[in-house]
Amino acid sequence: MLYAYVASVEVPLFVTFHFINAYEEKDGEGRITGVIADCCEHYADTTILDNLRLQNLRSWSGEDVLPDARVGRFRIPLDGSEKGELFAALNPEEHGRGMDMCSINPNFLGKQYRYAYACGAQRPCNFPNTLTKIDLVDGKAKNWYDEGAVPSEPYFVARPCATEEDDGVVISMISDKNGEGYSLILDGTTFEEIARAKFPYGLPYGLHGCWVPKN
Repeated sequence: MLYAYVASVEVPLFVTFHFINAYEEKDGEGRITGVIADCCEHYADTTILDNLRLQNLRSWSGEDVLPDARVGRFRIPLDGSEKGELFAALNPEEHGRGMDMCSINPNFLGKQYRYAYACGAQRPCNFPNTLTKIDLVDGKAKNWYDEGAVPSEPYFVARPCATEEDDGVVISMISDKNGEGYSLILDGTTFEEIARAKFPYGLPYGLHGCWVPKN
């Protein structure tokens, strides 16, 4: 007979819209000791809910009003402890203290991983306005920025038969400053621009998307 046990673990207060990934943490002998869960965390500051209201976004005066954000890492113990941890997985200055709408190589969902792709910030701004590649091992980030461009959630598409986690491309839909729009393709490893495909019409800002491979 199998028994299931439910336990509660208290963590510090937090505000997040999107989780990035989670995986089991193991000790040197391979025993599971806890769960690591990463998210886009806003320092438990709820003012972002007001700052993202449409009237506030439209009335931006050029001031730096985007609330700070980071890659928040939860460490949740599985040894019966009642307290968990929440800390920054890397220096928030690496991504302009702006971080949201992350994606990873889908082959690493639920597994220990190294890279994440997100919308970051080139300040001053009132909205995430860059694309960022995060290296959680080296604690570094690479950023793509084009003045006036507002990127949607980036999606990582792995190269067929790839052996490295970041071997592939990153795709984002860009709403441009002139009311135009284009699809941006970045190299997943170098984070350099490969190509952009312009649309023959304006492109409103979009939050989420998906990649549908051709079968």
